[in-house]
Amino acid sequence: MATWRDYVSLLKLRISALLLLVAAAGYLVARGPAVEPAAFGLLMASGLLASCGASAVNHYVDRDVDRTMTRTRSRPIPAGRVPPVHALVLGTTLLLASVVLAFSVNALTAAFVLLGFVVYVFVYTIALKRRTVWNIVVGGFAGSCPALAGSAAAAGVISLPAALLALLVNMFSGGGGTAEETSTTTGTSLPTVPIAPLTPIRVTCTSQLTSFPCEALLDGNPATSWNATDGGIGVDITFLFAPPVQITELAIQNVEDECRFLRNARMKGIEVFIDDLTQTIVTELEDSRDLQRIDIRSLGTSSLIIRITSGYSGSTCDGKEPYPEMAAQDVFFWGRATEGG
Repeated sequence: MATWRDYVSLLKLRISALLLLVAAAGYLVARGPAVEPAAFGLLMASGLLASCGASAVNHYVDRDVDRTMTRTRSRPIPAGRVPPVHALVLGTTLLLASVVLAFSVNALTAAFVLLGFVVYVFVYTIALKRRTVWNIVVGGFAGSCPALAGSAAAAGVISLPAALLALLVNMFSGGGGTAEETSTTTGTSLPTVPIAPLTPIRVTCTSQLTSFPCEALLDGNPATSWNATDGGIGVDITFLFAPPVQITELAIQNVEDECRFLRNARMKGIEVFIDDLTQTIVTELEDSRDLQRIDIRSLGTSSLIIRITSGYSGSTCDGKEPYPEMAAQDVFFWGRATEGG
């Protein structure tokens, strides 16, 4: 059940505070210290509502990706505490209220408040975020809009100092960085590139049964599985990608059927070799039918190898003896295509 804290977390108030500082700076560089309290107060209130509304809608749009990421799947929507439609309604309501307040200052202020929301939600989040690693350059412009709204509220025009301030904010928030400098977390005010499912073009393995080939690891079908002879220890499973990809996470799904899960051996210790990383990832999986997730930080991967170093032994189920083979149902990858891919 959702608490008030869950709804507050959708608003990202710390990010809103930073954007209000930008709006205040835009107001002051355009007008100087002679602050007109009513206009300034309305500017701050409308900016706060617009930023909070954009964050709430961002949570709604990115709910599918947030479910797949270790860092984000505990957020209120993917965790099931807040219904997605609540975030959408909350964000839209806050936006409408912000535009009404900004319009009471002047139309130009309202235009830049609305423009910041549109660029962040529709241009950055929906149109570009999952298509290009350069989305942050465009997304950085959303962080510049408060400076322009501040100037509009102070003077009714965009002053040169406010325009330079907006350019400076854009440079430091996104436009001045490279795609490789961005994070993979989602839902920030100056947002970054999230992940999407990746599909290898080929998988090979050093051991398999004819009726249970390693190609079954990619079909997403719970009725099929890969089985390796002799308990699977020492087997390499190689996944090939073309064009190269940036992998952020892989997940291994054991056989979901309870008796098949228990009777087959399962992966325990694994080593992950990635062709663009010098360090081997060494980890131990849980003996569970839940999805086993492993964080990856590759930049341009063409091949990834999973080497099985130890396993959980099979056991009897419903009076039936264990199998000598190791089994796994599926392997999933998330990340993004590299530039040009």
